[in-house]
Order: sequence, then structure tokens, then C-alpha cells
Amino acid sequence: MNKTMLLLLLSILVVPHAGAQAEFVQDAGDNLAADTMDMVISVAPDAGSGLFNVQLDLYLFNDGNNLIAMAGGYAWDNPHLRMDSAVLSPLASSAFNFATFCYDKNTLDTTNHYRRFPFVGLSMTWPYLAPQAERNLLVSYYFTVDEWSANDTIVFDTMTYSAGTILVLSSGRGAGALGDYSEHKPMWTGPKVVYDTPSQTCCVQRVGDADGLNGDEPTIGDLTVMIDAKFISGYCDGIIACLAEADINLSGGADPTCDDITMGDIAILQDYLFITGSSLGLDDCF
Repeated sequence: MNKTMLLLLLSILVVPHAGAQAEFVQDAGDNLAADTMDMVISVAPDAGSGLFNVQLDLYLFNDGNNLIAMAGGYAWDNPHLRMDSAVLSPLASSAFNFATFCYDKNTLDTTNHYRRFPFVGLSMTWPYLAPQAERNLLVSYYFTVDEWSANDTIVFDTMTYSAGTILVLSSGRGAGALGDYSEHKPMWTGPKVVYDTPSQTCCVQRVGDADGLNGDEPTIGDLTVMIDAKFISGYCDGIIACLAEADINLSGGADPTCDDITMGDIAILQDYLFITGSSLGLDDCF
């Protein structure tokens, strides 16, 4: 094994990294858009039709760095969910040609026992994982849930359970310079909640619970997912848990679409949370 590559592997998997998991630090030499890690739930269970599968796709947006390595840990909360497999995208398989790790302790049994998993990739040939103008799929994880009703949920989020699962990107500085790299922390778009196949009834009582995590009282988490959907990721699927909850001004009526979630909705929720306060009030669901 190349000595420098071994040192990088040890740095990613063993050596503790400073900072909190959620801290965002852009690479010092990257003045472009924020490097971003994102999850998308592309298949969700449907109690009505008997569909009990979940597909989670892990994406990276990186438009300014040649990534020699990356790491991160993730977890889920529902004990009835089991991971079946993980499939690398062609891009990740080609770029991370030294090593990839998709399971806890590299086994499905351990992954399912602790309900957690990593994604770690290491490259040994230039241009490593080259920057791209669009976000790119890294890996798809496939799950089966053995018990599911229309009211059940699954929450996926980042989780640091070892030094090697701290969310970090390592930028290589050039061909033939494996020892010259720097580390930074990508932006994390936040937890993803899996619901039963969306229906007209996802909005309960009043609007504002866009992330589906906090009942009837909105929080900064709801504001964050709305900003992410409209200005960072650019789509709502897998980010906003309930469009009707995010349609604060009710412009979309009983069945709003992602296009109905606008700056107007964000401004009202921001006013409610940080300016006028609860006296502003929020409308009941349509």
C-alpha cells in the first residue's frame, strides 16, 4: 500500500477530527457554492398498497474541489427497518478506486443491529472525485420495513459513532501530490423523514410543521428545510415532509405543489419565529 495513502486512510478512519458533526466549514481555497451532502428518499412505504420498501439516495454537491477522500456516518430510528444492500453509483465506483465502505464494520448484520451506516470513499488516482456543476449520486441504500402503518415514520440523520464517521471531505491538491490535501466539512441539508405515501391529510391543525418533526409548534428546523428546498437543493421531495404544512400562506389551496412554496411562506414563518413572535398567529390547515 502506498505510504501516503495509508496515512490518509488512517486520518479518515482513526484520527479524531475537530469540530461538531453539523458544523459547516468550506474549503479555504473554494470560493464557489457550498459543498453539500444531501439525502433523498426516492422510494417510500405505502401501507395502502402493501409496499414495504425504502430507497435512500446519498448525494454530494461539490463544484470546486478534487476530492481524494470523504467520510460520514448516518443512522435511522425505526427498529422495524432493515438495510438490504448498498449500491455505489458508477461515478463513486470509478472515482473512489482505492476503497469504499457502506456498512458499519463492513457487515449488514452490524449495520442493522445498531441501525447506523457510513459512507467512506478514498481515491488514489488524479483527478480523484472531480468537481461537478450539478449534485451527483454517490450510493443508493435499499431497505425493507417489516411493520408499517399509515401513521408510521422513519427518520434518517447524520451520526458520529466513531472517528471515521465524522462528516468530512478531503481535497487533493494535484496529480502526484497525494500527501498534499486539506479537510473541510460540507453543509448537511438536515434529517430526512419517511412518511407513508403522501396524502391530502398530512397537514394537521395549523400550518408550519414543514419538517414533520415537531408537531404543531414550528421551529427553526421547519424554516431550514423550506430554505433548503427553494434555494439550496432546488426541489421539495425528501426535504419538505408535508407541502401543505410548508404552504404557510395557503396559496396552493388543499393540494399545494413545490411551486406553491415561495419566499412569501418563508418570510411569514421567519416573522413568526424571530420578529413578531407567536402573536402573529398561523393559519389552520386548508
